Amino acid sequence: MLKWLLAAALVLTPAAANAQALSIKRGETVTLAVDDKGARVVERADTVPTNFEIAGSAEAQRGDYDQAIGPNVEVMARSGSGALAPRPAPDKIVLRFIRTPGKDQSMLSIQNGYDRALVYRAVMHVGKNGRPTDVCLVAPGKLGVEHWPFAIDALDLSEMRLVAWKPGDAVPCA
Repeated sequence: MLKWLLAAALVLTPAAANAQALSIKRGETVTLAVDDKGARVVERADTVPTNFEIAGSAEAQRGDYDQAIGPNVEVMARSGSGALAPRPAPDKIVLRFIRTPGKDQSMLSIQNGYDRALVYRAVMHVGKNGRPTDVCLVAPGKLGVEHWPFAIDALDLSEMRLVAWKPGDAVPCA
């Protein structure tokens, strides 16, 4: 694993890691439109945690999703956050990157309002240091959540594209 991280760090030079990347800071919401040419920003705004994000971050901080690491996916439906999950608006991607209430941790929620799944890559930034992180496909018409148990200043999201996907297909994480 360490060898892979070192190799990825060498391959992802600052120029390569940031090429065509969308940067989102903690405390920001970004709304996107995605087509065959890629993703484009429709709106940016400051944000505060929603009730869903408050409940979800409490569950994550409690350890409810500790096994959801790397390729392991966990559905947030068994407790409070699942009932509070927002419904994605049609033909939009809404990214919300927050500082979790309570512990100083980071959460990215992605509302996918398209009829295809969203795949992407992510590089997390703490201070001047950047490092790739694994993220999972966001199913069509669904909400995806990524949680990190530490503070992240910003994320660079790249290679954002919509792909065919149907219920029962695997949810790849890379």
